[in-house]
Parts: sequence; structure tokens; C-alpha cells
Amino acid sequence: DDLIAFRPWDNNPGQVVNVDVSSHEGIMNAKKKGFLVNSLDPSHPHVDLISTTEFQFASMMLYTPEHQGRMFALFRHPVDRAVSKFFYLRKAKWEPTYNERWAGMSLDEWASRERGENNWMVRQLISKSNQEPLTSKDLELAKEIIRTKFVVGLMDQFEESVHRFNFLLGVDESDAQNNQ
Repeated sequence: DDLIAFRPWDNNPGQVVNVDVSSHEGIMNAKKKGFLVNSLDPSHPHVDLISTTEFQFASMMLYTPEHQGRMFALFRHPVDRAVSKFFYLRKAKWEPTYNERWAGMSLDEWASRERGENNWMVRQLISKSNQEPLTSKDLELAKEIIRTKFVVGLMDQFEESVHRFNFLLGVDESDAQNNQ
């Protein structure tokens, strides 16, 4: 399987590479294919951006000191995120985490129950499982990782955040096609 870059639709200004970086298996397959390897071969696709929730694993497997990446994150207030998740999961029967009991629950009842969330972002950043206790040092380490490795945007300042991301990615916001 060779790496192939293609335009998924007409007039698309960017290209997509045929790798799946949404899982550990996909990331390992991308690494095996040579994804993100600096190559003098002109047929090797140029990659400007990858999108994955497996950022810790992807950064360890795909990036090197010679080929580094910058992470972009759009953060939402945790209470706003939890409330949105509640209303979404009440009706999202297609989701693997759907629980039909939640459809009839009030927000207060849902919030008072254990739902398997346990500082997900901190655990992802520092690679700790749900079974391991978190400490204030863990939180400080996670904040330092965000401060030094991420370009941060905020959902409640969405337009400003997108502008910041576009600027750093070199997106020409004066081009009407980039404003769609």
C-alpha cells in the first residue's frame, strides 16, 4: 500500500492522504507506510495537517526530532461540554456509548451519576489510565504540555481561535474559497 494524496472533491484547495490516524492501529499502519517521513522523493505526499484524538500516541509514533509537529486544540468549558454531551447522548442511538436510560433522565440526575469520565484530557496528555489516581503534579504536567506543545483556541472565542489557527497554518482568509 503506497501513500496516495488526492482531492476528495472538485475545487478543494487541499489534499487528503490515504491514512487513518483515528486509532493506534491506523497510526501504526501510517508509520509503516512512511507517513510524515521527510522524503526527497517528489511522489511522497506533503502533509501540513493531521487530525486525531490519539494525539499522544500519534506524536510518539509519527513525529521525530527532525520532523516535528504543532498541535492545535479547541477547548470548551468542561461544564458546557458535559451539558452538550448529555443532550447529544440522549438521542444519539448510533453512538457506541448510547445508553437508553439516559433518554428519560434529567440533567441533574445524569450529572450526579458516574459515567466513566475521569479527567479524560489530563489522562490523555500524561498517559495515565482511569485506574491510576491523579495528583496535582499530574495536572501541572498536563498544563505545561498544553502551554508548550499546543496552539490553543477557545470555543467561546471561536472566530478569534479559527483566525489564529488559519494564520499559523498559512490559510489566506482573503480568498473567498477559504471562507466557505
